[in-house]
Amino acid sequence: MIQYKLRRSTRYLIIDDSATPPDISIHDLRWRQRKGGLLEIGHHFTITHGGQTIETRPQALVGTHCIGHDLDSIGILLIGGRNVGDPETPVDNFGSAQRVALFHLIFRLRQQYGPLPIMGQYEFKEHSLQRGPALDMADLREDFNAYIATGGMSEDA
Repeated sequence: MIQYKLRRSTRYLIIDDSATPPDISIHDLRWRQRKGGLLEIGHHFTITHGGQTIETRPQALVGTHCIGHDLDSIGILLIGGRNVGDPETPVDNFGSAQRVALFHLIFRLRQQYGPLPIMGQYEFKEHSLQRGPALDMADLREDFNAYIATGGMSEDA
């Protein structure tokens, strides 16, 4: 039986996209991961285009989502980031329900772990030469802060 290591600290929330069309199913995404040699999706949470948040790896376990930071972060995967027929060009095709679900998840995780930095995987040196981002993280952080400031989330959420 395979044993995953426990995560010992949480320093970051790391966001990435699946580099797939937004309509891919979680089943197909898992199949792609297995075909690529992984046992499961390496991120702790996956958010579908429709806004469903799925825990794809228990938070207590080490993820496989960001070289150099798997041990000290929680990985969040947004399904999407590419269009059908163009797997190379990043595109922000994330839906509004997906963004709201992401903001809710970030809010909840920050309640649990404290005010962790929200980072894009590509913002870490180890990933800087990989494909470009489909999400502008500066815009995403600004949108999250505005969402919170305007009452999009409350302590009761």
